[in-house]
Amino acid sequence: MIAAKTPTRRHWKLFEIYKAKVAIKMEPEEFLKHWAVNYEELAELCGRSKSTVAHWFSQGEHRREPSEADKRRLAEIHAIWHR
Repeated sequence: MIAAKTPTRRHWKLFEIYKAKVAIKMEPEEFLKHWAVNYEELAELCGRSKSTVAHWFSQGEHRREPSEADKRRLAEIHAIWHR
């Protein structure tokens, strides 16, 4: 078994940089303004089904809101890819 490591100053500095650069959340529509991905790819990025992602963009009674975790993940992916 590997022993747990204590975070160094460098680790904490990297975390501070990460917090400063990553938006708290990003709506799927905003993500698609930056990245040319389809619903299937967006589903893969968020760990959701293509059907769920399609419901994010639908209108009326079938519309579903993405979770806060989904929005956070999109913000994180954007920060990684934008780099």
